[in-house]
Amino acid sequence: MNSSNTIICGAGIAGVACAYYLSRENPESTIMLVDKLMPLSLTTAMSGENFRAYWPQPWMHDFVSHSIDLMEELQLQHPDRFALKYSGYEFVSHSLGQAIFPAESRGRHDSFTVCNDPAQIQSQKPYLDVSIQQVLQVNRAGAIDVYALGSLMLDLARAQGVKFIKGEISSIGRVADGYQIELGDRQ
Repeated sequence: MNSSNTIICGAGIAGVACAYYLSRENPESTIMLVDKLMPLSLTTAMSGENFRAYWPQPWMHDFVSHSIDLMEELQLQHPDRFALKYSGYEFVSHSLGQAIFPAESRGRHDSFTVCNDPAQIQSQKPYLDVSIQQVLQVNRAGAIDVYALGSLMLDLARAQGVKFIKGEISSIGRVADGYQIELGDRQ
């Protein structure tokens, strides 16, 4: 039987990131990651591996921008472990007279540029079809090796004392002073 201040159910990229940042902010706490599979194995291993600091909703823009800030911080501290590859992200349209996104849902205007000159688009982006009339270019966007980033955060979390337990959660129940989590093998 193990006791912990915090148990994180799921050791994908989100669970590992949560464990790392909680352990960094609260080094005296006891944190456990529980997953029936090995860390970073299921959806993390099949990630789209792209990022962009543009979302029509302002709260999503702020959330993702903060996440990119954190990734940039980790990359500066550990440049040999993973790389952010800035390549941009484009939304394209065949229609010149209509905005790609309605003005009220465009998010922060400093996060993208719009080109609605078809000649300029063809000159600067010859890989796009000649019928493209406008492009919304997200400036802070690109690709990342999600598994490498997750591995780095897992290593850092383990160095902070985070433990991983492999097991399938069979029940979570409230007890007097917290919760009890039971695994399929009666742990």
